[in-house]
Amino acid sequence: MKKTMMVTAMAVIAMVVLAGCASIQTAKNFNGQKIDVDKSQEVAHINADNWGFYFLWVPLIAGSTDNIGSAEFLGADTVKLDPVVVMLTKKSKTMGATRTVDLVSNVRSMMFPLPFPFLFYIKEVQVSGNAVR
Repeated sequence: MKKTMMVTAMAVIAMVVLAGCASIQTAKNFNGQKIDVDKSQEVAHINADNWGFYFLWVPLIAGSTDNIGSAEFLGADTVKLDPVVVMLTKKSKTMGATRTVDLVSNVRSMMFPLPFPFLFYIKEVQVSGNAVR
């Protein structure tokens, strides 16, 4: 009983410490190389990422795609491809780009083995693309 309580407490602490998060990173230095085949002007390469903790299919903690860097609790399922693509293209537009090209996405989930296997999952969506004018 004590061991089960300890494992459960550790899992809860880990979930709180590693709370869901949405983030955007940009790169602007291309060493003079073109990132688009057209005669476009490069603005940035953008990488958007969002992840969260789920109980079965119900989101417990997920990153907020509207307020980047904060988390949403219980029910806000923002760890999907559409909200992350919107987050990336919004950033591209605010940086002055007229097009976002070469979008690449990665959607994955991983079982969180403690305290009960097959009940808790970590989901992540990552999208990157090139912002050009």
